[in-house]
Amino acid sequence: GEVLIDNTPETHQVLKESSAFLLTDAMRGSLQEGTLFDTVKTTSTAAALDNGMPAAGKSGTSTGRTDLWFVGYTPYYTMGIWSGYDDMSKMDVTENSPYHKIIWKKIMDRIDQSQGLAAKEFEVPKDIVQVEICAKSGKLATDACRADGRSGIVYKEYFLSGTEPVTECDVHYFSQVCSESGMAPARYCPSVYNKMFMHLPSDTTGDTEDSRYAMTSRASRTCTLHQSPPTTAAPTTVPVPTLPTVPETEPAPTPAGEAEQSGE
Repeated sequence: GEVLIDNTPETHQVLKESSAFLLTDAMRGSLQEGTLFDTVKTTSTAAALDNGMPAAGKSGTSTGRTDLWFVGYTPYYTMGIWSGYDDMSKMDVTENSPYHKIIWKKIMDRIDQSQGLAAKEFEVPKDIVQVEICAKSGKLATDACRADGRSGIVYKEYFLSGTEPVTECDVHYFSQVCSESGMAPARYCPSVYNKMFMHLPSDTTGDTEDSRYAMTSRASRTCTLHQSPPTTAAPTTVPVPTLPTVPETEPAPTPAGEAEQSGE
């Protein structure tokens, strides 16, 4: 009856729920194809699950390529995969070899399938908000940002409530142009519309992916097609026909008999 060892773990919360969720959201991106404008290439897409279960994770490789790690988790389970040699020999693998991520994926898929686990999202804490962000400015997206049309320009991002951007994008903007000339509207342009443009950095040189959205010299000049009011032909005068005069109708004479009766 004497307890020799007690392995009851002592636990401590080291991250706020909001911080943990934001980190999870960031690590979900490492398992997804494509990033904003391909500025960062992810190497963990091989770990994406086939059953639609949300998952997050991160790979790691030691400097001498003696260790390959992938640690990932779903709303149900957390699992880590290590691969390497006991004698710390360098592994002869390509730089982006994904086999340890494939092992993680196959095991996690089997666990979900064997237990019949339904796909569910990571729980969003109450103090987390989601807003639409412009990828070019990092500020709140506007209708001008949405008119850009390119994939990834406007995207939804999570923030701790109170830390989300409060100013609108100042990179995208609308400017009116004449529908016929494509120039800035003159006083008599019959039709104009809002066209989306972008403010480019002052040190921009050469052509970039944004160059075609810069304000052109043509669009900045006033329309030359509609400088004066349109000329209209004088209306044709149509004579108004004279109607014949209709004589007033005289009252009918009163019969004699009625007059005599009236007099009586």
